[in-house]
Amino acid sequence: MVENSIVSINHKSYVFESITEKQLTYHSVHEFLCADSLFQTHMEESLGDLSQRISSRQRHNDVGWVEFPLNKTEIQNYRAVCLASQTLGDVGFFLLPGITGTALGNIEELSSLQRQPNKPSLGLAASLSSSVSLDTLEEPFPKNLVERGIYQAGLIVALAQTYNCKEIVITGGSLGGLEAIYVGLAVESIMRHKGLDEKQLKLTGVILAHPAGHYSADFLKTVQRLLASGNSEIDQIFPSPQYMQQLADDLEVAKQVSDAGEVHRIGRIQQASQKKREQFYYGNVPAFINPAELAALLKIDQQLAGAIELKQKQELLKTRQETFKPILARIFEGANAELERTSLYQTYKLYLSMAQAVIPHAFQPLPDSVRRLVNFPVSFLTSKNDVVFPHKEFSQHSSRWEVAQRQYLRSTGRVQDLSKPSLYFPNAPLVIDAVASYQSHIAALTDPDTFSDKIADLIARMQQYNRDSSKQAFERRYY
Repeated sequence: MVENSIVSINHKSYVFESITEKQLTYHSVHEFLCADSLFQTHMEESLGDLSQRISSRQRHNDVGWVEFPLNKTEIQNYRAVCLASQTLGDVGFFLLPGITGTALGNIEELSSLQRQPNKPSLGLAASLSSSVSLDTLEEPFPKNLVERGIYQAGLIVALAQTYNCKEIVITGGSLGGLEAIYVGLAVESIMRHKGLDEKQLKLTGVILAHPAGHYSADFLKTVQRLLASGNSEIDQIFPSPQYMQQLADDLEVAKQVSDAGEVHRIGRIQQASQKKREQFYYGNVPAFINPAELAALLKIDQQLAGAIELKQKQELLKTRQETFKPILARIFEGANAELERTSLYQTYKLYLSMAQAVIPHAFQPLPDSVRRLVNFPVSFLTSKNDVVFPHKEFSQHSSRWEVAQRQYLRSTGRVQDLSKPSLYFPNAPLVIDAVASYQSHIAALTDPDTFSDKIADLIARMQQYNRDSSKQAFERRYY
């Protein structure tokens, strides 16, 4: 074990051929609490400031209230694993994972981002532990979103200064996509209380990838989809022959209608999927799959590739999915193939904290008092293949919300907001609605190269806007 109770990458359960221990550093909120006497003061000042701006120091059903001063022993000790950059760039990239995401569990996404040809000028790439994860399981769980945002932001700003970054980019996935807006607001508040201007350090933007919240989702339907999910994640880890055939069929349709853009996009996905299948056959597999599971999957796919009857094919596909269930469970728990499964007690605590984290915030839009404070670029990244928070549902509910919001603005006399590029974030200088195809809810884990390619593109667009533009804008991007 290493500092801050994060499992070392050289532990037998973690296998990342492209990353060495020397490239990693481990940090935590408590580390900076002990090292900097003003660290807690800045968080307290920012928490009071932000809480007052959101709820005018009155109890607010959406946000809640926090007592002051903060009790050091109850401050959530978020962890961060930082991957050293080969070049000394100005950008600090911070990933907030979804539920149960450990700091080290998302390190491959950081490595993948650094390999992208269109990557930003990175000085630091860091993954924080999720608010609900094994990293923080034994600590008090703060239900208050503003409070959680302050703790995460305190760690982010401290790391950005430690690594001499000039820009901060935050990407939040799933639960992290809900919390990221609060974290972004907290980052700006902490920088202001530390006396940092934009020339010293600025928030370039926030990316909400497959985010929870932000629209009125049906709780029961979402939970049912979550429990039944798996196929899209499975096909991103180890594409089945049937998935490859579906891609081939989609490509043929695109060619027939002369859709050059779709032909190019599906072709790229096809090549990447074929590469993954080849890696499995050469034994280069993710750390959360053990040798016995790999052998079983290869045998099933060999049978699927042969001439078999429909009933036998369906049985084999069902067996393939059953083989993947413990693999997906490890991903959820933040474990790996050779790491012992979580105990019943740990699993219970994870689910209890998960319920506290997502209900009701993950199934409703952000409060108006929060949305109107956002004055930095924001990008949504949703996917047609996301079975938990699918793009179609996100788009439909967002459209209905916008119609209702327009009626509300007219009835309250706030007609000046009707001309805003984004009604959801009326004061954000740039809002991007990006849509991906063939990307699962946990793509950062199961398909980091494809995921980070889109993240790099969105970062570049937000940087370009910050440099070149002064007017508000709304954009759509399709991948």
